[in-house]
Amino acid sequence: MQITSEFQQQVKKLNQNLFCCGELKVNASQNRVFLQGDELVLQPKVMQLLLFLCAAGGQTLSKQQLNQLLWPDTQVGADSLANTMARLRKSLAENSKQPVFIETVQRKGYRWLIPVEVDSSLTSKNNRKQYLLIATIVTSLCILGYFAFQAKPEKFPFKDLKIETTEKGLAVEVGVEGEMDGLQQDKVKQEVSRITGHDPSQMIITIDEDQAECSDDTSEQAGLKSDAKEDCHILKVKDEKPQ
Repeated sequence: MQITSEFQQQVKKLNQNLFCCGELKVNASQNRVFLQGDELVLQPKVMQLLLFLCAAGGQTLSKQQLNQLLWPDTQVGADSLANTMARLRKSLAENSKQPVFIETVQRKGYRWLIPVEVDSSLTSKNNRKQYLLIATIVTSLCILGYFAFQAKPEKFPFKDLKIETTEKGLAVEVGVEGEMDGLQQDKVKQEVSRITGHDPSQMIITIDEDQAECSDDTSEQAGLKSDAKEDCHILKVKDEKPQ
């Protein structure tokens, strides 16, 4: 299918409203789903994948389209989509061989099987609550906005990031100002988690001493200029892959 403005509007609509797919109820704004009496909290990237599939209206989304929608400005390996899909199916108690919600279309992509219905009755109640909340917190927002304006924004520690999946885990190339200390490693974990869906608490980062400094070829591949101030570090990220 084509990624049209109508598709983007449907994604926005589903993200702002409660909707149902058979027995499945979805509250995207809170990253929550309700299925067979159970309430589950999904990771943000997993919820995004669910929204894109539901917004397609029963049409097939290719793997390339899903990669571009989920990670529009980042180069990721093929396992990133597979891992995110596995997490979504696990949350829905889905069997890929006997699918109820998500069909794998061989050599093409994935298709959502259940019709989507927006729950307008619950949506109208939520809208009334939003109006009350806006009236209540407007003063607090003004105060917080003043102090936020006075404070200097934190500088992001790296801008060049490349992730590859290996047999031992993830190989990460990153440009960082100064030493790769514990605080910067934590921020690398958070960014890798945002991109791949891996749990940052399960990640173990080690610096590859054999490649402590990137070669000219590696730097060019990672997007680092020779006159840039950032040092290029080669990291290994160990993480348990989802079953």
